[in-house]
Amino acid sequence: MLLSGVFANEEYRAMLSEARAGISLSEAEVKHLDFTLSPFIKKGQSLIHILVNNRNSIMVSQSTVYQLIDYKVFTARNIDLPRKVRYSKRRARIHAKVDKKYRMGRTYEDILLFMKEYPHLPVTQIDSVEEKKAARYCLPSTL
Repeated sequence: MLLSGVFANEEYRAMLSEARAGISLSEAEVKHLDFTLSPFIKKGQSLIHILVNNRNSIMVSQSTVYQLIDYKVFTARNIDLPRKVRYSKRRARIHAKVDKKYRMGRTYEDILLFMKEYPHLPVTQIDSVEEKKAARYCLPSTL
């Protein structure tokens, strides 16, 4: 029972790896797509227009064709696509990891424990908002 689960998991992982391994078309299919698409692209036709008019002979999606052009598989290049050249590539957002150590000693359980230890102290809640300080917002001192 355990071996079949391990085997199934390894087979699944291999399938995932294979699916992400690049171009899944044969050399003959790539040549057919290049022969069909590249002349029209070099004439300046839009890729969507080419795909709609040759729907029966093109067996891949629009995004796949763009990826194949990016991989330089076709004789047509990105420079032959006027709109692709005009737009710049989107920047990936950088997600900074937040260090959670600042929460130590500041949780709700900590405040309840503090109130039990010091029941005579009054409890006050304060909200604060900090703004990014820039030179243009600082006024010169008059002193």
